[in-house]
Amino acid sequence: MNCMTNNPYRLGWVPDLTAYPRRPVYAAIADAMADAINSGKLQAGMKLPPRRLLAYTLGLNLGTVHKAYALAARKGLVSGETGRGTFVRGPLSKGVSWPNENPYERRIDFCDNYPCLIRHADPIRKQLSRLASDPELDYLLQYQQNSALGRHKLTAVSWLKRFRIDADPDQTILT
Repeated sequence: MNCMTNNPYRLGWVPDLTAYPRRPVYAAIADAMADAINSGKLQAGMKLPPRRLLAYTLGLNLGTVHKAYALAARKGLVSGETGRGTFVRGPLSKGVSWPNENPYERRIDFCDNYPCLIRHADPIRKQLSRLASDPELDYLLQYQQNSALGRHKLTAVSWLKRFRIDADPDQTILT
């Protein structure tokens, strides 16, 4: 079924999910959104259909559409404001160089504050044991006034230059 034929509310954009047969529905919606942004069908600043109307139009549960919009937001494709709606952010800048060429995979998510899964814990266990017996441990655990080394600041400044941000290492604070 072509979803565009079932558009009773005349929404400006309805994804054709048949183009993504092997994807979970929420991921297919987010993928369709990304493809529409990259092709220019969805432009930066455009308002996306309300979730409830898109769910009805596609014959889906509201939770599925909500999950799709949330995934698109995590990928940086859209942003929303309660009461205003969800808007297209547009394609990412082509001038930004990312280590793995995919900026979506370079995002740092601070929502969940727990350490990553460690498969080889023995070396960490040994190092923590050595650290616990270090006579300087009390000093290491105290607040360090301006503790960044000069080379660390230079590294941060060179990284910022990749984004066309001119920073002075003497005026840079690492947190």
